[in-house]
Amino acid sequence: MSTIKQYAQILSRMLLAFLLCCTVPLLCSFSKGHEKKNTQKANARQMEVWEKKLKALAAKRDWNEFGNLAVQVAKRGFHSGKLKKLVHKIQNPTLKAAVRTSEKMKKLSPDLGISFSELVHLSLFIDTELSSKIKKKGNYLSRAATDLPRAIEYDVESGLTFIHLKTEGVAKIGKGRKKLVTKSILYDPVKPELVANCSSTIPMADEMKALSALQGLPGIVETKAITKRKNAKKKIVYGLFCKYYPEGDLSNFLQKHPRMSLKKRMQIALELLKGLESMHEQGFV
Repeated sequence: MSTIKQYAQILSRMLLAFLLCCTVPLLCSFSKGHEKKNTQKANARQMEVWEKKLKALAAKRDWNEFGNLAVQVAKRGFHSGKLKKLVHKIQNPTLKAAVRTSEKMKKLSPDLGISFSELVHLSLFIDTELSSKIKKKGNYLSRAATDLPRAIEYDVESGLTFIHLKTEGVAKIGKGRKKLVTKSILYDPVKPELVANCSSTIPMADEMKALSALQGLPGIVETKAITKRKNAKKKIVYGLFCKYYPEGDLSNFLQKHPRMSLKKRMQIALELLKGLESMHEQGFV
């Protein structure tokens, strides 16, 4: 009998161990699943709160606060897809236009260094507040002056607006002895454009004069605007906004493509000759 009892005890322990092995993971799995559901519910409630706040700001047409909140909540999960759906629900023309323009700007380059919600914030500001703001603070609006994600510059002569993309973590196009070249966006609701922004604190009077006189002529770089402003140190900054060439200048292009076809070499030579001819005709060479 003692042997039977021992076997019975061993079997009961084995059965208990088996049940524990099966039950504990199930309990843990249930606990994790329950926890995940609670988190999802909490996130859904938070999304609803943000959506209500954004709707209320849109109803009041408080576009600055709407843009600020959109940028903040985007960092916490209210991504561009949710923002677009919300805008579709709200059906406000100003908001819809800002989203359309932002979508076009976002497609300009994969490395703009700026989020979709930030572009919406900038678009809303440019469309609704820019004209009144430049009357008070001038044509160059820094981030500190506006609390916007990027600085904005307006050129009176051309009537063009530029969003400066220069910021930490975004590579500059190039840097010369006297100039810094970075990317900017030429703001346009129909067809925004990525442009090169050449800035310097050293006067570029001759260069600016030549580019102004040579605009539209064959073989000459396309200049969008020529600006002048003061920086934080009260120094004058001269700016040239030109067509953006992804391959960079000729020197950079030749370094990247040491070998090229005769046809390509002839095309480059022809463009150089056209440019020289245009400069000769205007008396610059």
